[in-house]
Parts: sequence; structure tokens; C-alpha cells
Amino acid sequence: MLRLPDFRPGLFPGRGSVPVHRSAPCFWGAPGSRAVRWTDSCSCPARLCRCSMETLNNPRAVSPHRLHPMAFFKRFLKDHVSSPASPAPKTPVRAAPAVERRAQERHAVNHDFALKATLSYVGRDVTGAPMSDSRHGWNWKGRLVDCSEAGVRLQLGAGLQAVIGESCDLRLGIQDFEVIVPCHVVNISENAEGMVFGLQHEIYDETMRLKYLRLVDVVALGSTLRLHSRTPGPDDSGYIVENYRSSRSARLTVWRHPADESVSAFEIQINDCLLRAAEGQGLEYFTGDDSGSRPATAVQCHEIHQLFQWVVANLPAEVPADVKVFLHGFAG
Repeated sequence: MLRLPDFRPGLFPGRGSVPVHRSAPCFWGAPGSRAVRWTDSCSCPARLCRCSMETLNNPRAVSPHRLHPMAFFKRFLKDHVSSPASPAPKTPVRAAPAVERRAQERHAVNHDFALKATLSYVGRDVTGAPMSDSRHGWNWKGRLVDCSEAGVRLQLGAGLQAVIGESCDLRLGIQDFEVIVPCHVVNISENAEGMVFGLQHEIYDETMRLKYLRLVDVVALGSTLRLHSRTPGPDDSGYIVENYRSSRSARLTVWRHPADESVSAFEIQINDCLLRAAEGQGLEYFTGDDSGSRPATAVQCHEIHQLFQWVVANLPAEVPADVKVFLHGFAG
């Protein structure tokens, strides 16, 4: 667990000294004020993360082309897939029973999520006959409905023809990070938007497998967040606290005003990165490990914020709408 510096006791004018715990914001302002500020090693008012404001408000501070996409994914996404417990398959699984495919955890992908998908396969005419002997130039843009470690469901336009077992290449990309996954069609359905293809991967290469599973991590970090606990009333901080947990390395803590239960502040941990903010304040960024945490550098702030945007863009329906709006306000 990433440990933040302990918060010092804060002063809530009109109520005397109030112990501020690690899990709580520090309150500073006039009696009844809704302002919340964070503190670490200093007393209130809190210091804001300078690199966060300078980096995010000045695009020239960290030019996107200076950030290597693969290095970013290696630094900030958990590399759980390279452990001995999950070796790369020597041969792909081409005909697993349906019950085994359903056992794979599927991660929903929201409409506004930035993941791009293109399917390459030879088009077919109305009779079902192939229209070419090469896939070159046959690229169909789609949208991921959901994904798992074994395959995806892809929303495509109306009228596309394919057959079960059709071999194809799935190109997935988010910003400058891209992977092309060989796969084949295992099921086809139709809805109001067009055709939905169920695709099962045929990944032989370990490097390709790691790249694909890092994309699954990006999707799953947000989509798997669920409410874990909620205080029945104000805790020692004076606020109602909600804790959300993910099956991946993500957690979200939300503080609500006890009077109207509106959102006041949040803290989100994504693997070894942590962001926190309160209404009217700027974001703070930290990185670290079990030995402690430290403020993020300017480059890290830029990269962590990008990861934060992806997580916020793919939050599930179980996260309340007002929490999503609050987070989107900081994600930009």
C-alpha cells in the first residue's frame, strides 16, 4: 500500500484543534466554510503541487512527443502478466468451450473512452464470398464493447459480412501506444448500431501479449471500481467517507459534506501513483512504493494525469453520477 506523509493536526476555527488523520483532508477556513485543503509536512494553508499547475497549464513544459508511450506503460501499469504464474502460451487456444470463455473477466468500455479499434479482414459480398485474396486495405473502424485477457467484443457498422472462424487482425491504440492482435471471429450478433463481433485472440508472442494486457489494465482500472464501504455518518474528519475498490490496483476515496452529501474531496490511487484534490483546490500528484511516497516530478505529473483521465473516462455505472462529475472536473 502506498503510504503518504502523515497529515499534521489542522485548525478548524471556531471548533479548536481537530486531529487530521492520514485518510482525511485538513479543513481550513471560516466557520461553516466548505473549503478543504490538503496538508503534508507543513501547516495549513496547504501547499499545492507546483508541478501539477505548471505542467498542465503550460503544454510546452512537457511536450507529448517527449514521453515514450511504452516506457510510460511500463512505469505506471502493473506488470502482473510477466510473473511465472502466468506464462505466455506456446500455442493459442482456438476452440475453448464457451463456458471457459465466459469465465474470463470482461471489462466494459465506455463510449467516450479514448481507445481506438480497427479490424482488418477480407470483406465479403452479399453471397458471403471473399472480395479479395489479401487483407491489405480492408480495415473496418469499430468500438470495443468489452474486453478480457482472451478476447473482445467489437461494435462495427451495419451490413458487414463475416463467417465464424474468420481470421483477422485487431489494431488497438490509445494515444501513441498501439498493438496489433491476431484473432478470429467466434460469434456474430446484430443490434441497433450494426454488427457485434466476438473475437478470440491468437497471441503467440510474449511481447505482444504484455502490450495487450497493459491495455486491458487501462480499461479495467476504472471499470472495476465498486463501492466497498461508506460511513453511516461523519467520521473523525467531520465528513461522510466512501471507499471504492477495484480488482486491479486502484482505489478511490470520496469525502462528502454531511449537510447535503455533496462531494467535497477525493483521493485516488492507481498502482504506485496517487492523486488527491478538494473543491476549489488543485490536484496533487505523488509516486512511491511500500517504503514511502514523494511528490511527482513535472514529467510524472503529466503522465499520471493522463492515466487519471483514462480511469475517469471508464468508470462504471456503480460510481455515482455526482462523483463522476466531480472527478471529470479535475480530469479535464
